Amino acid sequence: MAKKLFVTGLVGTVVTVAICVLVLVVVVLDAVAKAQVYYWVEGMLLPALALFGGMLVVSLFLRRTE
Repeated sequence: MAKKLFVTGLVGTVVTVAICVLVLVVVVLDAVAKAQVYYWVEGMLLPALALFGGMLVVSLFLRRTE
């Protein structure tokens, strides 16, 4: 179970970080015009990043205690 949790947490964290960086690059290149969209998307992605990061930490703890 710890291995599946680790893989899910790792993949989710990587995907969420990639999306956050991609949105940041788009906003920087498009200047300030789409700043409102950036804050809305970040408001959804940061909790997802916290969730997947938490899954990753818990899975590492479970693998260590096995």
